[in-house]
Amino acid sequence: MKKSLFLFMLGLLLLAACGGGKRYHALMHEADSLLTAGDAVTAYRLLAEADSQKTGWSRREEMDYELLKAQAQNRAYVDFQTDSVLRVVARYYDRHGTPNQRLKAHYLLGCTYRDLHEAPKALECFHDAIECADTLSVDCDFNVLSCVYSQMAELYHYQFLLTHEISSHYLSSKYALQAGDTLNAIYEYAQNASAYILANRSDSAEQILLHAKELYLQHGWKKRWAWTSPPLMFIYLRQAGKLDKVKELMDFYERESGLFDENGMLPASKRMFFRYKGQYYEQNGQLDSAEFFYRKMLHSDMSYSQEDAMYHGLLNVFVQQNDVDSIVKYALLYCQSNDSSVVKKDRQLMAQMTGSYNYSRIRQQAIELKAKTANARFLMTVFIALSFFLVLFSVGFWLRNRRKRLRKQMELNRLREELADAESKYQAEIQALRILEANHQNMMELAQLKLQSSDGDVQVYRTKFEEAQQELNQLTAIHEESLSRHQSELNSLRMRIAELKHFSTLTKDLEQGQSFKSTEVARKILKAVGKSKFDLQEEDWNSLTLEFSQHYPTLLSDLHKLYTSREEVIRVCILLILGLRESDIANILHVGKSAVSNIKSDINNTFFNEKSSRSLFKNLEQKYGLFS
Repeated sequence: MKKSLFLFMLGLLLLAACGGGKRYHALMHEADSLLTAGDAVTAYRLLAEADSQKTGWSRREEMDYELLKAQAQNRAYVDFQTDSVLRVVARYYDRHGTPNQRLKAHYLLGCTYRDLHEAPKALECFHDAIECADTLSVDCDFNVLSCVYSQMAELYHYQFLLTHEISSHYLSSKYALQAGDTLNAIYEYAQNASAYILANRSDSAEQILLHAKELYLQHGWKKRWAWTSPPLMFIYLRQAGKLDKVKELMDFYERESGLFDENGMLPASKRMFFRYKGQYYEQNGQLDSAEFFYRKMLHSDMSYSQEDAMYHGLLNVFVQQNDVDSIVKYALLYCQSNDSSVVKKDRQLMAQMTGSYNYSRIRQQAIELKAKTANARFLMTVFIALSFFLVLFSVGFWLRNRRKRLRKQMELNRLREELADAESKYQAEIQALRILEANHQNMMELAQLKLQSSDGDVQVYRTKFEEAQQELNQLTAIHEESLSRHQSELNSLRMRIAELKHFSTLTKDLEQGQSFKSTEVARKILKAVGKSKFDLQEEDWNSLTLEFSQHYPTLLSDLHKLYTSREEVIRVCILLILGLRESDIANILHVGKSAVSNIKSDINNTFFNEKSSRSLFKNLEQKYGLFS
């Protein structure tokens, strides 16, 4: 009876566990489907309501749930209030996750610090996310990587770091395109126009906007181009002879943007358009129309820039109309607005800079860190001492290798000279043998002639024959002795020449390696090694590959045969032969160090059936005659 009861209870527990697993998978599937469909709000609400049902879940299931919930929360524009959960999630996936999961976890942790106004930590997490991404893999989540760079661009914008903002927008656009998100790729590309305008580079901003226009219209996204076009109006209004283009842009904006209500009004945040339209009519001499549109900018919660622009525009109109009363009135209003706008600008600038940081949290962290200062100083001292000794060791190692390389070069040069001398002696010995053979033949013929000159006397003939025979024996002995000596010398020279030719091949390989490293593009790369960020342009890659093909044609041919469509493998191999470390190669290719190590292991396994990455260069050196 007790045994039956026990089995019954065990069955109920197993059914409950199976049921819990089914509910978990159903929940995750439904939430993921909602996210894919673009309904992040419902997905987040569904996951948040299931927060109390995590009992019995495995550690993996709990982490997957938290990651998906954070993703839904971020897409639903619900601010993160704490970093405690996502720090645990990021640490978990650092140990157990795929590159895409680590990328997403660190990206969402960065979004958390963004909402907590801790820009430095947010940027650090975004950089960690980039390090996690395996861009050489076909499975890389380029969509999330694009979002990472987009968020970085926004943080750089608030801190007025325009160069970093521009670079981040470009990379966001690049990876959005690789993810197949053409619309977002064009949007990120067009966002750079505002940064270029702030940097007083309106010509570059104009080119970007015109190219964005071409791309938007090419795909039929007229509304998107209309929303993007106001900065181009701003640029054209400051260029002579561009009023027709301004009119064309404004008409298109009014026709295609879909932002105007039935009364022809725009939302408050979009009313700078009326300023551009007022400026257009003002420059066209239609002052009544200009005044009308300047006044349309008015709303209850105007920003300092809108208020300043409205009063300035109205003042210009009344100056041209010579309306003294209105000039006095709007000059005073513009003066007050302009004075206060300076203060507001300073305040806003300070707000943007300080708004990136949460000083209360930083102050608390400073208090906590103060207790560890003594230990930190000790560790810093140890670190500096170790760094100093490491630098000394590195310099000594480099000098020793340099001396060793110079000695090798001198030895190879000496051997090359000895080879030339040995080959010259060899040819001289060959010539001496030919002369010896010719002299021997002549002496034999002379001896024969002596015999033939006999007058027939038997006694005289016998005497001459014996003399000739003795002379022939002596000549033959001398000839054989000389021939043996020359043959022995030739054999010695032949063996020495074979050895020296091997060293000559090494010399040629060394010169070939040095010649490759001395090319312009190779020197450019070697000079840039160690920089925190180095972008190698496509024309540089083409030039480097061309030089490599001329110096190592056999190796390049073998690489192309085995890795037809994997350009990154060939690039890793070229940079390795240049003598670069894995970290430097990863920096140039903008990938993680582990990705470079994996590629080296793959090449070594394919070429030499060895899975280690460390022995790759040694194997290539032996097979293809390389010197680094």
